[in-house]
Amino acid sequence: MLRDRRNGGRVRLVVACASTMAVLGPLIWLWQNSLLPETYSVMDMGHVDYGGGPRGAMEHSGGGASAHGGHAVA
Repeated sequence: MLRDRRNGGRVRLVVACASTMAVLGPLIWLWQNSLLPETYSVMDMGHVDYGGGPRGAMEHSGGGASAHGGHAVA
């Protein structure tokens, strides 16, 4: 009778380990594949965004304060 309990315990342990790996295995694989690649080019990032203002708004130089009523940060 004691021998039957040991075998039943081993079977339960094997079933528990197998079911844990059946759940965690795909989760670990999906997590590893969703990480960023090891290298990527900055040139693939897209276009330059100047903040939504009119084109060429960054080209003007108005001394210390901007044309929009800002304050100089000197």
